[in-house]
Amino acid sequence: MFRIFSLNRSDREPRPDREKLNLKFYSLILAGCWTLIIVLSLWWNIAQQKRSVLESAYSTIRSHMQKDLILREWNMSHGFVYAPVTEGHPPNHYLQLPERDITTPRGKNLTAINSSTMIRQIYELSRQKLQIKGHLTGLRPLNPGNTPDPWEIRALNGLAQDKQEFSEKMDWQGQPTIRLMTSLVAQKSCLKCHEGKGFREGEVLGGLSISLPTTPLWAVVRLQTRALGWGHGLLWLLGLIGIFFGDRTLQNRIQARQEAEAALQREQALLSAINRVFQEAITSETEKELALTCLQVSEELTRSRFGWIGEINSGGRLDTLALSNPGWEACTMPRSESPRLIMDMAIRGIWGKVLQDGKSVITNKPDGHPDRVGLPPGHPALFAFLGVPLTYDGRVAGMIALANKSGGYDLQDQKAMESLSVAIGEALFRKRSNQALKKSEENYRLLVSNIPAVVYRGFADGAINFPDEKIIKLTGYSREAFNSRQVTWLDLILEQDLPLAREAIIQALKTNRSFRREYRIKTRSGKIIVIQDRGQIILKADGTIDLISGVVFDITRQKLTEEALQQSERHWKTMLEAVGVGIVLVEAESHRIVEVNPKAVDLIGCGRDQIIGQHCSRFFCPPESNLCPVTAAGQMENQVERILTTAKGEQLPILKTVVPILREEKRFFLESFVDLSEQREAEKALSQVNARLQETVAEMMIKNRDMRLLRNLNELFQVCRFPDEAYPIIAQFMQDFFPESSGALFMQSPAENLMEIKICWGKAPIKATVFPPEECWGLRRGRSHYWDAGATPGAKLNCRHAADHKEGASLCIPLNAQGETLGLLYFQISPGASMTEDDFFVEYGAAFNEAQIQLAESIAEHVSLSLVNLKLRETLQQQAIRDPLTGLFNRRYLQETLDRELHRADRQGKSLGVMMLDLDHFKQFNDTYGHDLGDLILKKTGAFLKNGIRSEDIACRFGGEEFTLILPEASPEILEKRAESLRAGIEQLQVPSGGKMIGG
Repeated sequence: MFRIFSLNRSDREPRPDREKLNLKFYSLILAGCWTLIIVLSLWWNIAQQKRSVLESAYSTIRSHMQKDLILREWNMSHGFVYAPVTEGHPPNHYLQLPERDITTPRGKNLTAINSSTMIRQIYELSRQKLQIKGHLTGLRPLNPGNTPDPWEIRALNGLAQDKQEFSEKMDWQGQPTIRLMTSLVAQKSCLKCHEGKGFREGEVLGGLSISLPTTPLWAVVRLQTRALGWGHGLLWLLGLIGIFFGDRTLQNRIQARQEAEAALQREQALLSAINRVFQEAITSETEKELALTCLQVSEELTRSRFGWIGEINSGGRLDTLALSNPGWEACTMPRSESPRLIMDMAIRGIWGKVLQDGKSVITNKPDGHPDRVGLPPGHPALFAFLGVPLTYDGRVAGMIALANKSGGYDLQDQKAMESLSVAIGEALFRKRSNQALKKSEENYRLLVSNIPAVVYRGFADGAINFPDEKIIKLTGYSREAFNSRQVTWLDLILEQDLPLAREAIIQALKTNRSFRREYRIKTRSGKIIVIQDRGQIILKADGTIDLISGVVFDITRQKLTEEALQQSERHWKTMLEAVGVGIVLVEAESHRIVEVNPKAVDLIGCGRDQIIGQHCSRFFCPPESNLCPVTAAGQMENQVERILTTAKGEQLPILKTVVPILREEKRFFLESFVDLSEQREAEKALSQVNARLQETVAEMMIKNRDMRLLRNLNELFQVCRFPDEAYPIIAQFMQDFFPESSGALFMQSPAENLMEIKICWGKAPIKATVFPPEECWGLRRGRSHYWDAGATPGAKLNCRHAADHKEGASLCIPLNAQGETLGLLYFQISPGASMTEDDFFVEYGAAFNEAQIQLAESIAEHVSLSLVNLKLRETLQQQAIRDPLTGLFNRRYLQETLDRELHRADRQGKSLGVMMLDLDHFKQFNDTYGHDLGDLILKKTGAFLKNGIRSEDIACRFGGEEFTLILPEASPEILEKRAESLRAGIEQLQVPSGGKMIGG
């Protein structure tokens, strides 16, 4: 009975051998390319031969022509030569020479031969003996016999156009000929004959024509062409033969490789199928799942449509293990018939032959097979069949039946299935055995896992096998580590316990072979545990140990408990004697002291016997309460401070803890206490150190703040342009440095020798805004001067410019730099000012301290240097933009200011007046009275302009006696009035010279 695996499945037909077709295609392309190469090579060689023949012909013609020209030159170099007069060589009537004909002394007649005649005679001889023909001709020949033919006329016309030579391939005199002509230039000797024709020296006289027939040359070319054709044809044929044999060789190699690949693919498919079967045997949960996978693998390996696997049952009939395509949708038989057909089937037909003979059966015509018994109604038709027996333990245990492979089955399918059937039989029947064994092991392990101990099976070499995973919890090593001998039990036993453990085995062998022993082992984590081992030794027939069966228990906790009980008393006494705190043991019911340690005896101050038996309130309870720490309400004390009353009546501070304990079923209180006397002294000392530390930290914070402010002050000084910008900055930072003080910055006026206030700060008013330096003790002494109302030694003398207060303080610090006094920093603390310690001051009536004075002096030093630098910078800037003679702005400042004022006037839509002034006759005045008086005139003019303009106007010296004024927002009318006013004023200027005034 077969089930349909896939009705829509179609086996892949072998595709055409594309590789062989491609090889034939490439072979044809290669043959075509080879033919094309041969044809191109033949064409190129023939063309090269023709070109070579033509080049050889031209070379021959030019060689003959060069020889003739050399002979002509030779003749012309001698003028002419003489030859005997013969019938064939009569005198040349066209040669008009006085000595054309001469007679030798012996009477022999000679006639002159010029170059043309000589060349013509040479050509006549050549025409008789050689194929090369020459002709000397010209467009205006003397001898009519030298008249050119039509080609020579064309050539001569071409040579007349400055061509060196003229050549052409043509049919001439009935055969192909190469004709070439070169020009002949008239020389001085030529004009003896040709001058009458109008020729001049250097003009083309004619041409030398040479003709070479090419018929013999082409005959040679044809012979060589035939040879090349035969050679290339033979080479082409050899190439085609090589391509053909190469194609056949490659096709044979491809076929062999394909056959090898096909065999390898079949082997790989078979190995893959076997691997899949064994993998499924490991991963499948049930035998049915494994059988279905085996059937599917068989169908895929042979490309079968249907399949079935069955086994012989105990009754000698067939039971189905797996059917292809589960379900009966593809069959028309009733489902009620299925149990009868798939289980307990009779062994007959083709199946029976496979099972009875134990051999595979292939038939691609099942209907014609002699053992066929037919199909049940509704079963799909079969047109191919392959049956393979399943063997196990040397017997036929079942079979695999496959059907309806497209194209039928072959011997390769049979061999593949016979190899696969071995793996399937092994997998199926071992799966059944393993499942039974697994069930038995599960029952055994279930029994072992419920035993509160670790069961083991030992061997004589010390190895042990464990049936469950409880050994992991006990030792940290897995069961597999012991079973695989990676770890042995003897490796875990401590070395010092091994002799006793072995002695227990020896004693058991001498008695009833049972033993009980205790020893320690070291677990994987390094923990030491105590083991109790109980077991039975089983011997072989020869008396040697076969195995040891037993159980082990972890009795570590039990041993620890026993040791703890044994050491409890020792630890208790040691603790009482060695601990560094006082301890007393009080009975809970009577509140009597029953035990005391040496430290408590020392603190209480009397003997141990005098303390034991006393009520605890005698020493520890508060005197006012006279109660035990543990009252009826159950109150307890834990880390609380109490007072210990010693035997002498002294009271010591103690830290006390009360802990209830149970001893021999009686309740006690363990009271421990520590003397706090030394701790109190240490805390007091620590408090003093902490106070000093806080003062130091506060001072450091104040110094850090001062340094930060001083750094910011220096940075701002760096960006100031002149001292007036620095004054507000100084006032602001003085307020930051000394918030509750008042003060002022005085700068010395060099002209009047007075100290003038520049800026002040603080709430208190400054008494003097201007005072002479003599009124300040600090300026007179050249260093800081401090005064306070508290009559600090050395600070009783107050400055006259300082405030008159009976309380408070003042500080004067001169600003000295580079050996001169610039000014004065003045500080004062007014009466009633409230100062804080953070600001260096104390309450009402406070005075400056030494740290404050040092800070103020440091600030004054920085201010002095910064003001000097600013004054120097201001001076340099004034020198850069001021004219040194007149004190007016110079031309450079004028250019910068004029551009700025023009942009401002344009931006604001206002007018801008510019006035230029020139002192009339200044050069004459300068030459008359001298440069000193001229400079005085310029100074007076500059001072007049500076005083005669508005504050927003700008007066500049343009150069020499020229001045320029810039008047913002001045209209033309106002500008004109101002110009006239300034002119009239300058006109009235006078300067002294020699006791009289000049000008006005």
